[in-house]
Amino acid sequence: MKKLFTLVLAIIITLSIVACGNNLDKQPLEEPKDEQTAGKQEQSTENSNVEELLVEQSKVDAFIERYNTTAPTPITDVVEVDITDKESGHYRTEFRLGSFKGSITKTGKIGDIVIDIVNCGWQKDELRIYADGITPEQAGEVVKYAAPIMDSNVSSEELQDVLDYLSGANDYHNGYFGELCMTFNEIYGQLMLRTD
Repeated sequence: MKKLFTLVLAIIITLSIVACGNNLDKQPLEEPKDEQTAGKQEQSTENSNVEELLVEQSKVDAFIERYNTTAPTPITDVVEVDITDKESGHYRTEFRLGSFKGSITKTGKIGDIVIDIVNCGWQKDELRIYADGITPEQAGEVVKYAAPIMDSNVSSEELQDVLDYLSGANDYHNGYFGELCMTFNEIYGQLMLRTD
């Protein structure tokens, strides 16, 4: 058994050395001497860094931009916040979970409503909206314009059912429609809408 383990370990080490050696052969040994070539490489690196930054922030920014083109009351006073900071004023207990680490969050106002837009998840593929201290009518307006942006396949019938439900006499609204999950607590005026 010891011989087998030693043999397997030797093979792994050999393959690692060979793989590393192959990668070294592909990399240039010295910096390009041509300043124009060096400038192009530097510009290419800067462009890729900018593109990565835009890709990370685009889900939140794209949502705000699209919301503002359709809703009668736009999202204004937008600033980036760290929702995992307990002192930020935007922290929620669920933000302690790992899927919120490194999330991209912006907060803004829809009239006098404070809204947080969060791009989170392990793959940064989830979008969430939070608003506190709002009435069912205000929640209905946010959902009416946010839901079609978050899920373009939400049917008008599904959306109307949710809006009718929000305008009802129920104290707590919770459920799924399309690819979205919505919770609304009328007692505390808390709305959460998220992609699922």
